[in-house]
Amino acid sequence: MKYLNYPIIIAGLIVFSPISLCMAQPALETRIRDLERRVALLERQLGMADETPRTAAPAPQQPSISPSGVSSWPQESKYTAGRRLPLTVILAEKGLEKAGPGEKSDRLGFTFEFCNVSPEHITSFSGEIELQNAAGEALHSFPFDIAKYVTAGEKTTWFTSIPFSNVNAVHRKMYTSDISSLNAVLQLREVMYYDTRVEKFE
Repeated sequence: MKYLNYPIIIAGLIVFSPISLCMAQPALETRIRDLERRVALLERQLGMADETPRTAAPAPQQPSISPSGVSSWPQESKYTAGRRLPLTVILAEKGLEKAGPGEKSDRLGFTFEFCNVSPEHITSFSGEIELQNAAGEALHSFPFDIAKYVTAGEKTTWFTSIPFSNVNAVHRKMYTSDISSLNAVLQLREVMYYDTRVEKFE
């Protein structure tokens, strides 16, 4: 009798197996759709991250230059009247020189550094350098008339000194002040170039 039930069982499996598969299929499709939604969400999130504007890195700033290193290029003097100068100058060194045999007083020495910032070679230049404190007050003026070949872009130094008096308040201020608190302002009068052309600033 039990053998007679096999065809019925087999027929039931044949009939109900596709039904079971059909019933299982929506669950599988639901999982697939859920995975697809998650993938799409991740892709959108990644896309938004890529599109987030990035803050540009700040441009590197030029290192600040101490007052003694500030060139006279942007400054105006009574001679330049807003014109760009072919030379700049800084106070490079200063120091006290003790009086030697036969000398009456010590001398306060200053070394100035000129730079030819023009595209042309210079053969001579004259004018004066006004030494100022950090507040822009004039301390001393140094006239110069230099006959020296300075190639375009090159530098040259010039040394000068004054008699030092310890009772002179300005002399003491120049002597005791740090070099970074002293500013050299260039006041050009005349520049001669390699082609013998002369440019006047008066």
